[in-house]
Amino acid sequence: MPYRVLVVEDEVLVGLDLMMQLEDAGFTCIGPAPTVASAMKLVATETPDFAVLDANLGGISPVAVAEDLRDRGVPFLYASGYDERYIRDNLPEAPLLQKPIQIPSLLAHINDRLAAV
Repeated sequence: MPYRVLVVEDEVLVGLDLMMQLEDAGFTCIGPAPTVASAMKLVATETPDFAVLDANLGGISPVAVAEDLRDRGVPFLYASGYDERYIRDNLPEAPLLQKPIQIPSLLAHINDRLAAV
């Protein structure tokens, strides 16, 4: 059964593109969730195996989503154009990929994190 990856991204076209590329790599995707509320609902109802979080959802921090994922033991990473220092100072610890996301790097992170679980 393929792993389920939650995509949390407020730019719908970016989220859909990312989901298509993940599905092409063999994952099942959930989302894209453009808001903290929609992401929290999907985390609670869809039980992802991994999540990719945009570090800024329309000016709102995804900290609640990150904490919920962490509490549930779901590995995740951030995708952002923000400086790494901003991420480290404002969000729970997780790997960071700079946007635009390089799919080979994303797949390597996902596979490494899922292998460690």
